[in-house]
Amino acid sequence: MDNCSRFFHGKVNRENATKLLLSGQVKPRDGLFLVRESLRSPGYVLSLVFSGQVYHYQISSREDGYLRIDDGPLFKKLDLVVGHYRVQPDGLPCHLTAAAPGGGPPPTIEAPRQAMEFGGPSLHQASSEGSVPIILRHLAERPQDVNCRDMHGSTPLLEAIRNGQESVVKVLLSHRADPTIRDTNGSTALKLATTCGYLNIVRMLIEEGGCDAQDRAPKSGWVPLHEAALCGYVDMCRLLLNLGAPLQPRTPENETPHDIALRCGQGHIVELLERYNANTPPPKSNRRDWLHRSLNRQGAVLLLQKTGMRDGTFMIRPSSRTVGFYALSLCFMGECFHYEICSIGDYQFFIDDGPYFDGLEYLIDYYKVRSDGLRTTLLEPVRPDRAGTAAGSPMLFDDQLSRRSPQAAGPMLGANTFPQPVPSPAPPTRMASGKRPSAASPAPPPHGHFSSISSDTEPPPPPPAVARRGSLSKTLNREDVTLGRLLGEGEFGAVLKGSYRQRDGRMMDVAVKTLRGDDVPSGQREFMREARVMMSLNNPCVVKLIGVVQSKPMMLVQELVALGSLLNYLLDHVDSIDVSSMELWASQIANGMLYLETKKFVHRDLAARNILLSSMTQAKISDFGLSRAYGTDSDYYRATEGGRWPVKWYAPESINYGTFSSASDVWSYGVTLWEMYSFGAQPYADMRGVEVLEMLENRGDRLARPSYCPEHTYRLMLKCWSLEERERPTFSQLYQFFLNDPGFAAIRSHSEFYQDPRTLV
Repeated sequence: MDNCSRFFHGKVNRENATKLLLSGQVKPRDGLFLVRESLRSPGYVLSLVFSGQVYHYQISSREDGYLRIDDGPLFKKLDLVVGHYRVQPDGLPCHLTAAAPGGGPPPTIEAPRQAMEFGGPSLHQASSEGSVPIILRHLAERPQDVNCRDMHGSTPLLEAIRNGQESVVKVLLSHRADPTIRDTNGSTALKLATTCGYLNIVRMLIEEGGCDAQDRAPKSGWVPLHEAALCGYVDMCRLLLNLGAPLQPRTPENETPHDIALRCGQGHIVELLERYNANTPPPKSNRRDWLHRSLNRQGAVLLLQKTGMRDGTFMIRPSSRTVGFYALSLCFMGECFHYEICSIGDYQFFIDDGPYFDGLEYLIDYYKVRSDGLRTTLLEPVRPDRAGTAAGSPMLFDDQLSRRSPQAAGPMLGANTFPQPVPSPAPPTRMASGKRPSAASPAPPPHGHFSSISSDTEPPPPPPAVARRGSLSKTLNREDVTLGRLLGEGEFGAVLKGSYRQRDGRMMDVAVKTLRGDDVPSGQREFMREARVMMSLNNPCVVKLIGVVQSKPMMLVQELVALGSLLNYLLDHVDSIDVSSMELWASQIANGMLYLETKKFVHRDLAARNILLSSMTQAKISDFGLSRAYGTDSDYYRATEGGRWPVKWYAPESINYGTFSSASDVWSYGVTLWEMYSFGAQPYADMRGVEVLEMLENRGDRLARPSYCPEHTYRLMLKCWSLEERERPTFSQLYQFFLNDPGFAAIRSHSEFYQDPRTLV
């Protein structure tokens, strides 16, 4: 039997744990596992291989020190947890068979003893009081206690920092105290030392403890430099910058330390940050090493494949979605990941919620040091002169695609249309005050209309029309579902290709949505509600649910839609899509939405990303995570829950009042059409939600006609975007519009859906 005693891998994130299990020293097989420290809460995570995929299960730590997976049995020590699941799976997909070689069992997470066995204060108490001899004696007899937590999740290191005990911090770090452990408030050693103003402790934590100066608090989203600017600690700000902290990190509200200092009247901090900005040394990287000015998304993938798809290989290219923006294409574990690089003017660049940078070169320098949300750090650039090695593909360069590319089609503005934002060529405003817009997430609009968008509250139970469907009637046996390769990742888990053994013994290809084991508490209700919505639907233009596996991890098994999302297909196959295909897809989407309307469902998330293509002649509506049913006595559903909303696809009444109806879905349908004819461009580019709402309601502007869109189709989009709901076309009218189009008649016989959707109710 394999030795499972050395299973611990410390503070390893999800991606690296997956890589260790699938490409490490031990050949991947069912039951191969490792245990790592949880990055989100007190406790650990079990990472387990099953059917060629890696699943992650939270091992939570209770206040009394006991450990458990979900609602499984309680254990005092982590090696007892491993021993139990070696014997029986007990809710896991299989039992543990072999460990990826690591370290021995970690210290037990338990409340510290009030007195040592040999007498004297506890380790926590000795650390807070600065009793170094007692600490050394304790660790000599019980070295595993160095990271033990009390009922508040606090470690001896955190206790020492709270009381400014520099000598104790040094001793604990030398005995391998983990400075990244968070207490129940989410505070790490570095955050605590920064807010307390302990310069020497901050220096020790970064230089000796390996802490990241960009460590982000999970609740506030702030990094140490934000905290130091708020508190007015000039020396702390200077120290953090000298130790590698980026100058312009952003809070979730897009405030930089400079913005915070201005808002709080910390003039000496403002002066320091502006002086640092003015004296920024030249970047280390050079654009000629990684900037491909004419490469499109598919060409980037082809070139990265040609150069070997090594982890960390990257390039920068023009964005396929937003005119004037760049995109980072990065390899990790044999996959290519694309990140849009947003910009403000010609000088401020950022990725998602990462820092602002005054130039692409500085952005590259930063992500070469830390991944900070990317799949991995940037390692090896692909030089533009390598593009010639892959130039055999007709899809490689954007200048070969000008016939259909929306970027190459001339003016996009017309009467009463919304201009597409393009980065301004104006000179940079260094360290300008005020909040900056973010393309990563829409900002709340005025007057509290968007107050629920960033809420963390849990959604309510399904409305009666959904709840009446009762228990899941399409429950599948876990042994009938075989999992394959990863297709994508969602909010609560992964989407895998798989196969399902039907009752007659035949196998069929399926797509399997899985719910991550350590996300069950937050995701299970939404996961099950989506299953209940899909269970009642039966239309060729709607993705079909096969059934639900209710074991752990939970799985939602649905038909496999071979070509993937319409959005990715638009981005990757610009040269192979014509108007007739778009009209066919548009009619099928309208057909599916008409069917949902007859079932009294509102989709609430209709967008190109949620349309799947089973073939070039069949589109299907998917992703019912936001769908709701409304009652027979009402024509709309009023939302009361929080969560993030796709604001740029929403009708004004949905944004302002939280009301959703088939008419609001029609508005989203118009935006989806615009995405389609723009070949996957981002609606409204980098405009914030508040700015979009102001332009729609106050100025009457709309998205401009894409160059590839026929005039009569664009007029239809404008009707979909009427402020008055009753003036918008119905889905029946939209379906008939494309059905009766002369260009559509030649290919409509290839579609699966050719019947009145109301006959399927």
